[in-house]
Amino acid sequence: MMISVHVHSLRFTDYDLPYKIGAMTRRNWTAFLLICFVLVGCMRDEATAVSTPTPTPESSRQTTGAMARPNTATPSPSPTALPTTTPSPTPILPQLRVADQVLHEDGVLTIEQVNSPAAAWLVVRSTEAEIGMDVLGYTAVPIGSSTDLAVTIDPLQATDTLVAELYTDAGTTGELEIPDTDEPLLVNGTPVTQSFAITIEFARPTLTVADQVIAEDGIVLVESVYTAVPGWLAIHADEAGEAGEVLGHTYINAGLHENVAISIPWREAPPIC
Repeated sequence: MMISVHVHSLRFTDYDLPYKIGAMTRRNWTAFLLICFVLVGCMRDEATAVSTPTPTPESSRQTTGAMARPNTATPSPSPTALPTTTPSPTPILPQLRVADQVLHEDGVLTIEQVNSPAAAWLVVRSTEAEIGMDVLGYTAVPIGSSTDLAVTIDPLQATDTLVAELYTDAGTTGELEIPDTDEPLLVNGTPVTQSFAITIEFARPTLTVADQVIAEDGIVLVESVYTAVPGWLAIHADEAGEAGEVLGHTYINAGLHENVAISIPWREAPPIC
C-alpha cells in the first residue's frame, strides 16, 4: 500500500481551523467598528448641515462704523386725547301755574309754580285794571324754579278773578318799578300771565249812612259799619263824585258798629259829603 504525502502551500491544515476562525472574526469586528464610526460622523455632519441658526431680532442688531446708531426700539404712538365737550345748560323759559283758590282775611295767595330765567317780580292785579296799574300785591322771584310762592294782596280790593304776571327787575334791584323800568317778561312777544278765580271767605266791609242835617256841633252819624279788620272810618268832601279832602275820621275795631259819631268842621263842610 502506497501512502502519498501532499504539501499544500498557503493553506491551513485542520488544526489551524480555530485560528483561522478567530482571525476572520477579528477582521470582521474591525470592519464593523470602522463602518459604525463612519456612520456616526456622517450623522453629525448632516445634523450640523440641517440646523437653522436662530434669527437675531432687529432691535438687537448692531452696526459698527460710520453708520452706527443707538440700538433703541421704535416707540409706539401715544393715543390722541379727544376734546371734552361741555354741555350747554338748558335755557329756563318764564312760566306760571296758578290754581283757583280761597281768599281769606289775611289776603295770602299761593302761586303753585314760577319759572324765571332771571331775578323778577310776581305781580297780582285785578282783571279790571290795566296792565301795570292797580297792583294788589307782589313778591320777588329768584332765578330758576319756585314752588308754592306766597304773595299777599289787599283782600278788600280783590275781585272774583285775579291775574298773576311776571315782570323783570331791570331797574333798581329789589325795588318794583312799574310801569316805568320794570317790564313784563315775554315769551315769543307775549307777556307771561295767568288768570285765576278766587272765593272770598270773609265778610266784606259794609257801610250805611243816611242823608242828614249837620248841626252846629258838626256831628255826622253813621248808622252802621262792619269791617273784618281794624281801621279808620273817614268822612271826605265830595269832589265831582270822588273822595276829596278828609273832613273827619275815627278809629274802629274789627266787627259791626252802629251809630258811630264823627265830628267835622260844619262851617267848612260842603253841602254834600
